[in-house]
Amino acid sequence: MQKKVHRKLNKKDLLVIVLTLYLFIMAFYYCFNLPIKSIVIKGNTNTLDEEIIKLGNINSYNKILGLNTKKVKNDIMENKAITSVKIKKQLNGTLLINVKEQNILFYNLLNKVYVYENGKTSENVSNKLGIPTLINYTPSDIYDNLIKKLNNINIDILKKVSEIEYSPDIKNEKVIDKNRFLLRMNDGNYVYINLANMDNLNKYEEIYATLDEKQKGILNLDSTSKGVVFQPFDLIKEKEEKKEAASVKEEDAVPTDLTEEQKYNFSYFATVAGLSQQIASALYMVMKKMKSTDQTSRVGNLIILGAEGSGKSTLGIRFAKTISEEKGEESVKIAKIYAEDFNKKDIPSTVAKIAGGTLIIEEAGDLDDAVVEQLSKAMEFRTDALLVVLEDEKKYLKELFEKHPDFAEKFTSEIVIPVFTNDELVEFGRTYAYEEDYTIDEEAIPTLYDRISELQEAGRPVTVIDVKEIVDEAIRQSEKIGFRKLSMVLSKKRYDADDRVILYEKDFR
Repeated sequence: MQKKVHRKLNKKDLLVIVLTLYLFIMAFYYCFNLPIKSIVIKGNTNTLDEEIIKLGNINSYNKILGLNTKKVKNDIMENKAITSVKIKKQLNGTLLINVKEQNILFYNLLNKVYVYENGKTSENVSNKLGIPTLINYTPSDIYDNLIKKLNNINIDILKKVSEIEYSPDIKNEKVIDKNRFLLRMNDGNYVYINLANMDNLNKYEEIYATLDEKQKGILNLDSTSKGVVFQPFDLIKEKEEKKEAASVKEEDAVPTDLTEEQKYNFSYFATVAGLSQQIASALYMVMKKMKSTDQTSRVGNLIILGAEGSGKSTLGIRFAKTISEEKGEESVKIAKIYAEDFNKKDIPSTVAKIAGGTLIIEEAGDLDDAVVEQLSKAMEFRTDALLVVLEDEKKYLKELFEKHPDFAEKFTSEIVIPVFTNDELVEFGRTYAYEEDYTIDEEAIPTLYDRISELQEAGRPVTVIDVKEIVDEAIRQSEKIGFRKLSMVLSKKRYDADDRVILYEKDFR
C-alpha cells in the first residue's frame, strides 16, 4: 500500500496566500468605506437635480455601499413628474441615477402651475423652454378633456405652441362650438382647433409646408371649417378696414350730447357745462369698441380725471351701468377697487373673474410698476371686452402713463370733471335730494348757497361730496321728531305733489 505524501507549504506559497487575503480585505475595506464622490442624474428634463437629491435624501448617506437603493428609488418616485428610477453604484464613487419623466403639457397662467401628462401639477420646473401657456379660464370638463387630447400630440409639435387660449366659437350670441381653442404658434401663426380635431395638430408642419412661408395668418382646423382654411393676416386686416369704412355712415358720427335716458343716468353731471358732451363721446367710443370683434382690452378703455371729491367714482359706476344697459345685459358686472388694494391681487386671476364687465381702479396713480405691466399684458389677451376705468387727479395719471406708454395707449377715452360753479353745486344738491325722494323748498336754496360759500371761505374748493353731506345733514334734520314736523304732517305741508319729503330752510341751518 502506497503512503500519502503530505506536501508542506513553502514560504513562497504562504506569502501568496497572505498577500491575496490582504488584498481582499483591503479591497473590501475600500469598497465598504468608499464615499459618494459624485452624483450623476440623467433624464431629468423638467425636474431639478437638487430636488431629486433632496427627495432621495441622498446627502444623508456617507458611503456608497451603505445607500439603500430601494428606499432612495421609492422616495424619488414621490415626485409627481417622475415615472421610473434606476440607480447604479460605481466603484469610482459615482452614484448614477437615471429617471424617466412625464412630459409637461402646458403652464396654467391663472393657477401658476405646470401641468403634466397625468394631470398632476408642479409650481416650478428646471426647464421652462418650449412649454405652452394656457392664458385664460377654461371650464373644468373641457379643461380635463384638453389634457387628455394633448397627450396625443407629438411633444416636438407641442413645443411649437406659444399660447393656448380657450376661445369658444360664438356667433350671434349662440355657441357654435364650446370646445374650440386658439393656439398661438412660435412661428407667428394662429391655429383655431377644437378638441375633436386636436390630433390634426400633429400634421401642422405638413400643412404649413404647403403654405407660403412668407405669409403669417390664421389656420382653421376647428369643426366649423371645411378642410384646411388659411387666412393671411394682411388679407384679414384689409377686409376689416374695408368693412369698417363701409359701415361709417352719417348717423355714426360722434354724438354731441346725451340722450334723455342717458341724462337721467348721469343726472348728477348732465347739467355741468361741457361734461355731458364728454360723457356722450366716451360712451360712443366705448360702445364702438364693444361692438367690434376684438374681445381683448387693447383699446377702448377710459380715464376719469378730477379733483378729490369731484364724484369720479360715482361717474365711473354710472358709466358702467349705462354701458351694460346699452349692451342689453340684465345684470351689471362691476369691480371697484383702490390701486393700493389692487397691487396685492393676483392680476391675471382678477382680470379673468371680471371679464366682460367693468374694472374701476380708484387713485390709479398709486399702481405699482410691476402691477401695471401685468395688467397691461392681461388686457392684450381675451377679456370678453372688459372695460378698464382709471380714476385719479390728472398729475398722478400723467406720471403713471409717462412711465408706461404702452399701457397708456390702451386708454382711448377721457372724461375731465371740472371744478363746479356754485350754481352747478346747488343743482347737484337738488338732483341728489330728488333721487333720495326729497325735494328742496325754493326758500331753502339761498341757505344752500350760503352753506357752500361758508366752505369756500375756509380756503378750499367745494366738491359734490361736500354738497352731498350738506343735503344728508338736512335730511337727518328733517327727520328729527319735533313740533314743526308734527304740525307739517297735520297740515300736509311735509310732502310735495309727488309725495317727496320737502326740505325747508331750517333743515339746512
